[in-house]
Amino acid sequence: MDWRLPILAGYAIGSVSWAVIVGRLALRSDIRILGSGTAGGTNVGRVAGLRWGMLVAALDVGKGLLSTVVGTALAGGDVRGGMLAGVAAVAGHIFPVWFGFRGGKGIATFAGTCTLVFPQVMVPAALTWVLAYGLARGVAKASALAAAMLPVVGFAVDASAEQILYLAAMAVLISGRHMPEAVKGSKGLAAASTRRRKLA
Repeated sequence: MDWRLPILAGYAIGSVSWAVIVGRLALRSDIRILGSGTAGGTNVGRVAGLRWGMLVAALDVGKGLLSTVVGTALAGGDVRGGMLAGVAAVAGHIFPVWFGFRGGKGIATFAGTCTLVFPQVMVPAALTWVLAYGLARGVAKASALAAAMLPVVGFAVDASAEQILYLAAMAVLISGRHMPEAVKGSKGLAAASTRRRKLA
């Protein structure tokens, strides 16, 4: 089987940036120059309203699902094709070829693909995020930390070698995408703390 087909299909599907498309319809503007500058459901919801944000999130989950189904089919029913397509879809969401390689952060698309190829990891991964948020007190930092822990969560639920590799690839993509904002947020908190000490 030529594994390039699932990868190419997944990347092409993932590169459809629904946040940009919906943002142009709802706001007549590029969502990437508004709000946080991220092409994702959260930023669309923040700028255009909750209904638009939920629509984008649902569409991003949908493209994760679609990429996995297509990838599995192209691999002759082998779920490993779905995993490859799912990882490629998240890469496409983050670096969309159709939209200048400026995309979102991949959480919703990951949720879509993971629901099909490894559903038993979803609840532990969500709980890991909640724990990370309690420790980090920041969405970006919590997301980066929780994503980095995905392979560990996989081990905890007795994942196969292929599933561990799938989670590790997702961890690199999603954690890497959140890291710059997490670092920026940490610097902002440090600067604010310094200002408070000077004023004290």
